[in-house]
Amino acid sequence: MALGAIDALVDHDLFIDIDENGVIDYETDTWIPVIGIDGIADVKTYIDQGYLYGTVINDSQTMSLILIELIDAIMNQKDLDTLSFDIEDNKYIWVDYKRYDNES
Repeated sequence: MALGAIDALVDHDLFIDIDENGVIDYETDTWIPVIGIDGIADVKTYIDQGYLYGTVINDSQTMSLILIELIDAIMNQKDLDTLSFDIEDNKYIWVDYKRYDNES
């Protein structure tokens, strides 16, 4: 969604490369900070060009493992207090985002 938002902002001339160096420079150019959450491969170009301020990676691997463990516990009527993660308010499981490294 962040990339779509950036494309719409560009279409409406809300990013302006004043010095025309091909990069949106936070200190000199007109820009709006946009931050994404999925760290997909396409974001590297947007970050390098200055359009995307940053992103994080949704940890789908950990989410999958938690779901497998939870489903196993429910199906086998195990005590949910023995799970390797916490269930907050009997309904929420929090999985931290991972840091996105733009060097890759």
